[in-house]
Amino acid sequence: MIKQQIQRFSKEFAITRRFSFLHRPCLQHGEARRYLYDQSRRPDTVFPWVCPKDLPLPIREKGFATFRGGGAGDYGGGVVRPRFATARHSHHLTPRHPQAFRPLESPEPTMSKTILTQVKELIPPLTGGLHKGQAGRVGIFGGCRDYTGAPYFAGMAALRAGADLAHIICAPAAAPAIKSYSPDLMVYPILASETTVAELTSLLDALLPRLHVLVVGPGLGRETHMQAFARLAIQQARERGLYLVLDADALLLVQEDIDIIRGYTKAVITPNLPEFTNLCESFGVPSKTAKKTQASITLSDALGGVTVLQKGETDIISFSHSTSAGGERETAEVVTKSGLKRCGGQGDLLSGFTGTMLAWSKGYEEGVFNKGNSQISHTRLPLLSCVGAAILTRTISRRAFEKHGRATLTSDMIPEISGAFADVFESPGSKI
Repeated sequence: MIKQQIQRFSKEFAITRRFSFLHRPCLQHGEARRYLYDQSRRPDTVFPWVCPKDLPLPIREKGFATFRGGGAGDYGGGVVRPRFATARHSHHLTPRHPQAFRPLESPEPTMSKTILTQVKELIPPLTGGLHKGQAGRVGIFGGCRDYTGAPYFAGMAALRAGADLAHIICAPAAAPAIKSYSPDLMVYPILASETTVAELTSLLDALLPRLHVLVVGPGLGRETHMQAFARLAIQQARERGLYLVLDADALLLVQEDIDIIRGYTKAVITPNLPEFTNLCESFGVPSKTAKKTQASITLSDALGGVTVLQKGETDIISFSHSTSAGGERETAEVVTKSGLKRCGGQGDLLSGFTGTMLAWSKGYEEGVFNKGNSQISHTRLPLLSCVGAAILTRTISRRAFEKHGRATLTSDMIPEISGAFADVFESPGSKI
């Protein structure tokens, strides 16, 4: 009987994904309500509804809400908000209120697993069966005379998240400082102003085949030769089918020439608010829209399916490629609680984490970890990688802020990576 009630309830509201947090006043449905509430305590499920805007806080959160499981009255701990439906009017959203929900388009209405569960599938197991390098070889392209901390943060984030190797490709003036920060980073000081395009092409031809992903931008700077070298590296990475992450000053290249990454669905851009606004203005995309996620979706579509990780109070990740067969579109919002200190360098950590997740996506794609039983569409791997990286970045930011408060620095976040990663991705309860 309970199962039949659940099926009828799900059918009425076109609910196609599993349940997570259940606010008990939202359902008045006897034992079915109790059953759903019990299911809500499972952390690996998603509640694909949205609370109505007239509900009081903290139940309502900007008209959209997806929460992780918790005890009665626990409204905190939001993780990811896939966009499925919006609610209207009633406090008590029951089958007796057929107007309470109106469905939105879902890119994958039959998907049964949560985004977080799918992210976990990309993570290689810690077994003795892998050799050095199979769990991720990440390249960081950046580091000039003025900026040596950014490539260090990106490289250490990649390693601390679980990548095997991190290669820093930088200017000679930056190399001594970066090497002195950590012996774990392999540093290549090949971006000298006097280096010719032919010479750099030869050097990259030898280096790029060793990598799964290239992160371009941390500490890149705006010197003419550094920008030109970054352009060459992006072109060569595309030719080799590498995953790409573009951040910071590398986004200037996209503004100047959209074709540098347009249509390359293995690329991710990670703009902050000013960078996002500048990109939107460059391509005639409205940066402020009524629907919070629409701008990032439109920008991704303008870029031909490049995944956009829009950093902000919450992180919005979008992939849209309307020109592909049938069109593809998906967006997710990471609302994991973050620290309140916005110190420089956190974006570099995010770039490094994204690089590691994409390196693992390469292994997943090739069947290194999943024995070739790939169930996740390859076009979704960049989005899932960004979700995992965003959750991890926000978690370490919060943990560091809880210890250091206003004095929090990015270097305080690096020691938090190990514990945060275990809590988010490896513990049964996923404490996020």
